[in-house]
Amino acid sequence: MWRYGVLYRSCALIEQLAESPTRREEVLSSFSEDTFRNVKVDDVLAVSLRAGWIVENEDGRLVATVSGRELIDARNSQMRMRIQVDRLIEVMQPDWAAMAVQGRQALLNYADPNVRQCFKEAGLTEEHSEDVVAWWDRLAGRFRGAKDYQYTEIGRRGERLSFLREFSRTGVEPTWVALELSDVGYDLVSRVSGDDENPLLIEVKTTTQSWDFARFFVSRHEWDVMSASNRAVFHLWCVKEIPAQHCTITIEQLQRHVPQDSGNGEWKKFACPFNDFEPTPSEVVVECL
Repeated sequence: MWRYGVLYRSCALIEQLAESPTRREEVLSSFSEDTFRNVKVDDVLAVSLRAGWIVENEDGRLVATVSGRELIDARNSQMRMRIQVDRLIEVMQPDWAAMAVQGRQALLNYADPNVRQCFKEAGLTEEHSEDVVAWWDRLAGRFRGAKDYQYTEIGRRGERLSFLREFSRTGVEPTWVALELSDVGYDLVSRVSGDDENPLLIEVKTTTQSWDFARFFVSRHEWDVMSASNRAVFHLWCVKEIPAQHCTITIEQLQRHVPQDSGNGEWKKFACPFNDFEPTPSEVVVECL
């Protein structure tokens, strides 16, 4: 079922059945061969029925369902494919879908080429637009708890603000690492400046609480990765108000808050108050609330 040609042809079939409900045997016999625009008709019927875009009514005719009509009403072929991918994941529950919690690239690396092509046709493999990021977060949210999903949504707000801020500061889009692979130890890779191409690692911490009462957490893995780099900063964002409050802090500034291992004990995570650092209103204004 995971073949983009099959999914494209299913839309054509749904359009046909929305206009004129037809018996299955008549659909099959309407083609001189067993293919529909070079795709097996049986495959097109199978995926359309499995996804619930068409059904067989009491008269034995295949008809387009409400969800089928909504699919063909989508504004373009890319949005149709996105709806189809989402629906097939829902009804088929493939094992690889759970890889979404580890990031977009983690899932795409694990899935087979036919699946990756469907995602590409749906515009889900490279874009950073809000609707694409939200789509991936919703998919990952199916395999996370509700609270984790809420934290992810808040974190994405800060990541997008940092993305826009770095683009404005350097004139070059940073790499949104956290969207592709989770738990790398940082969220974005920018550059030192517009003229200096050396990479700058950025870990983003975001809160919806007021700056005076919020805390952010740093894991041992994040600290080990960031502190090992010659060029790394933390971005703090408070998105309680518009414009959001922001602060960039260096490794040296955060160092005094980092606990020390003692005896046989080893720290795994530490908390730090936002108000130990001075915020400034962000020059990047987006809808945060």
